[in-house]
Amino acid sequence: MAKQVIAVGNTGTQMVDRLANNFDELYSRGDQNPLGTFMSGSGQSNFLGFNIAATAMVTNPQVFDWQESAFGVDDFAFRVANPNADRGTPSANGFIGMRGIGRGSILWAAADAVQKHTQKPVYMFQYGRGASPIESWASGGLCDVLVQAEAAAALAAAGFAKADHFVWCQGETDASLNTPSSSYAGSVVSGTITRAEVAGLIGSETKICVVDIPVSWGRWSGALEAVKFIGRRASYIDTLDRPVDGNGDHYLGDTYNAIGREDVAKNVLFGTANTGSNGRGTQIYTTNARIASAGTMDCGVIDGKLGAGGSMGAALITVAARNAAKSAYYHGVWRVFYMTDGTAVAIAAGTALVSESGAAGFAMAIINFGGIAGFMQLSVPTGDWTVCVTVHLDTPKVAV
Repeated sequence: MAKQVIAVGNTGTQMVDRLANNFDELYSRGDQNPLGTFMSGSGQSNFLGFNIAATAMVTNPQVFDWQESAFGVDDFAFRVANPNADRGTPSANGFIGMRGIGRGSILWAAADAVQKHTQKPVYMFQYGRGASPIESWASGGLCDVLVQAEAAAALAAAGFAKADHFVWCQGETDASLNTPSSSYAGSVVSGTITRAEVAGLIGSETKICVVDIPVSWGRWSGALEAVKFIGRRASYIDTLDRPVDGNGDHYLGDTYNAIGREDVAKNVLFGTANTGSNGRGTQIYTTNARIASAGTMDCGVIDGKLGAGGSMGAALITVAARNAAKSAYYHGVWRVFYMTDGTAVAIAAGTALVSESGAAGFAMAIINFGGIAGFMQLSVPTGDWTVCVTVHLDTPKVAV
């Protein structure tokens, strides 16, 4: 049966058309390349992995990491990524490859989840340096030296022209130095992204996923500003509620894996729907979940990301859902006008139903949009549903 779309307003119709026409493609993006998926990334210790995971990490024989047999041996090759392997002590001056010995890993957890979904190999190229400012990724910086030295060889070994995805998680040092967010964001583009492009690691089609640093570093907005500077191919992962260790500097070991599996991997598999940059159409929140029974799903908190108190703006919320049998689909679109004190000024609730066998029972409740409480809640019907909720700022914020 042909899918039909009902929506309110041109913007909502266009968004729902896109979801309806490309839903299966969005959920199987990794299936398109018979070689599999090439995932890359960089950052400080929260990207490289600092704390050991409490939950066992099981080696996936179809996930490969560009690494040395032991740190400092200089025999780089793609090897099965064993998250529990002890390859010695990495250099404090930065290194390439998994840290191992059971430390949580954002990129490995994401790659593991993507491989299990696509049933195709996943290749990882990761590099970084702990306790380092953004200058380490600028031209001539240590992390730049690492990517220039090994990226081309890794791509050639796996048979890829460019990385499919690049994950960025850095900024702790810059937050502690009070680096202005706009200055930091500009350096991410001119340094990290540009130098990775020079190395041949990423190209114009590479999707960039920016993971925020622990909230214990303060409400520093460098990561979100970086997404705006990067533009259409970038998406943002909020980690506001993710658990950290006792000193607050690092995520727990299990937290790294949860971010990779629950946020980054689903961002890769479901795709992103950014429509612009610099505060227009910027994706500021996304969550994905599998819900096996009727109930409600709290979709998160975005306090501090919409503007200073007393400003007003508008956002577009999109929901895409599919049942396990792929026989029923649901897509909803809501436009919300809000005050940053948490007051929803007006809600234009356009809904769209795309159904092959019926998908009634979805409803969205807006609760303190932009406030410190959960900002929205999705009611889900009985059944085994995969759900993706995304929030886009689709107009500039206006002070009132």
